[in-house]
Amino acid sequence: MKRVAIIIGHRSKSKGAFSQILGKQEYDFNKDVATYLTDIADIYERPNTRFVSEAYRIKQLVNEVNKHNYDLVISLHFNSFHNPKAHGATALYYITNAYGKQLAHEYVQMVSDDFGIKKRNLIPIQYASQRGGTLIAKLKSTAVLLEPFFGSNKADAKQFKNKECEYAQLIRNLILKYQYQR
Repeated sequence: MKRVAIIIGHRSKSKGAFSQILGKQEYDFNKDVATYLTDIADIYERPNTRFVSEAYRIKQLVNEVNKHNYDLVISLHFNSFHNPKAHGATALYYITNAYGKQLAHEYVQMVSDDFGIKKRNLIPIQYASQRGGTLIAKLKSTAVLLEPFFGSNKADAKQFKNKECEYAQLIRNLILKYQYQR
């Protein structure tokens, strides 16, 4: 059985984007999603270490995850933008990892099929300095960062409101597909 880790985006003291539609911040939504996946993956959170930069916290997390030689790492997020018309699902993957790209593509297709969310272009990460890049570029395993919707878009967010369990099932299906494909 392949080893899988899930990283909850952001941290309890800096929770990321807020969705008025969900009534939740990014961290809270994804922590709820992760609770449904503890039987299939190890769950990680960014440390709340005081007096250090966010970049250092991410580096700490990457170092900890890399110690365990996972086959797949999934980072859970959602998008937000000042323009509420921005919408759609995307995923980030390391530019030279063909399997990461395939997983990202399958994920966006699944979100579109299951939740009716527009498919956006995938985001290839080449450098750790790119937004979201440290996790993707520095992890030893195949890694994808998932952005299923825009929390700032009413139509997108409504599709996910109170559906953490259903979204977790989509991620579970992606993991199970990965387990038997590679």
